[in-house]
Amino acid sequence: MLSNRAIPLAFFAVLAACSVDVNVESLEQHFSTCPSWACGVNGPSLNNRPFHELSESGAENKEGFRLGALTKNGQTYRIRVTGHTLTAYNRSNTLAGTQLVGSTFTVVDRRGHVVEVYITGVTSLQLWGGPQAGLPIESYRFHWSDPSTGVRLQNLCSNPSPLKAYSSELLGLRGDFTVVFEGNRYDAERKTVLPGSTDWFNIGCAGHALSKLLLTGHANDTGTATTDEQQATLKMITADYCGTGLSFTAGGEPLYWKTSNAYMDYFGTAVTLEARWNAQGAICLGQPRLQVTTNPNAANLPDLELSLNNKDLCPSRPPPCEILDVDKDDGELVRSANPINE
Repeated sequence: MLSNRAIPLAFFAVLAACSVDVNVESLEQHFSTCPSWACGVNGPSLNNRPFHELSESGAENKEGFRLGALTKNGQTYRIRVTGHTLTAYNRSNTLAGTQLVGSTFTVVDRRGHVVEVYITGVTSLQLWGGPQAGLPIESYRFHWSDPSTGVRLQNLCSNPSPLKAYSSELLGLRGDFTVVFEGNRYDAERKTVLPGSTDWFNIGCAGHALSKLLLTGHANDTGTATTDEQQATLKMITADYCGTGLSFTAGGEPLYWKTSNAYMDYFGTAVTLEARWNAQGAICLGQPRLQVTTNPNAANLPDLELSLNNKDLCPSRPPPCEILDVDKDDGELVRSANPINE
């Protein structure tokens, strides 16, 4: 089924395009200035600073941000994410579903700087794939304001796609909405699945890797995929060919993919094999997605061949795939293919 490349879910993702020079010497510097999930990613962001998770208990995340209280109509609440559903509670009341609209919660950095986040919409969508495909779940629209700078009501997602709302690239999620879920944690730099926790919840914008994992059953809350299956899917979505965590893709890159656990199948006609994947990254390469892309987000990316042959970026380039038939299995956990005219 059709999938965007990269993502995924960071409360402060980089908005500006990365500067590019196709000289080999510039490649490593270029990629290091892109967001952790990929260049051009649509991730959660505040003040251009990326992250993808928050702790219900108020613990500081890796980027130094912590979740504050939620307020509505003069009452103060704590946030709880159970499975993939957000609620707010205090001793006398619980807010759920559309009752959350009009509430505000804070995110505080380690300097004490406070940003206000508004819940401006709650709607439902159906899980796209996996054993619970078709199950309705909630999604949320978040806007943020920074009282100290006068920034007002910016969408939490760094590059929302309202013109592609509900499209198959976004797996049915509205372009300006996000999903939240507990039970999984991720290393954004290494593109690995970490031991899960119910204290932490992920924020996955439309088209981001994290929303794709949840919506296709490759999260603990929506499927029974093994850790290897989840990680292989994560590395495929983010084009981590070399297994180092570096994403050779751009946000919004269309791709078809099929999983050995039958959670996902090609959305349409797969034209050329892109790669075969396991939990370490690409087992082998066919035609990498950026070789055939028409995605404007990829226009300024470094030369793909130079990048894959740069030992600093890709210490061990995957070999060419011996079987290029998009419909034949060769022992992989995930198979990705390029669609026609995309």
